[in-house]
Amino acid sequence: MSRPDLGIALPPTWQRRSEPGRGVLVRARPATAPASGVRPEITLRCTSVSADLVTWRAAALAELGRRLENFEVEDADDYERGAGRSPTDASPTG
Repeated sequence: MSRPDLGIALPPTWQRRSEPGRGVLVRARPATAPASGVRPEITLRCTSVSADLVTWRAAALAELGRRLENFEVEDADDYERGAGRSPTDASPTG
């Protein structure tokens, strides 16, 4: 499921599963818990969506804005992927 033109940066000390499962791009966590005792973990999944990217992303960001206090996107860029551009600069407010 890996794509050579895209990458996900994780701390080098984090443990990653070599075959994380169907639809899972990456699953990782630190080898040891930090001083806080709370061990972070990331699971990034991919799935098909029925809307175009701009519509889907705007709805997803709006939902995050409703769920997370003070949510905001700090940085967004466009990346070339496959046959077209993938805009990543839609804001929760439109």
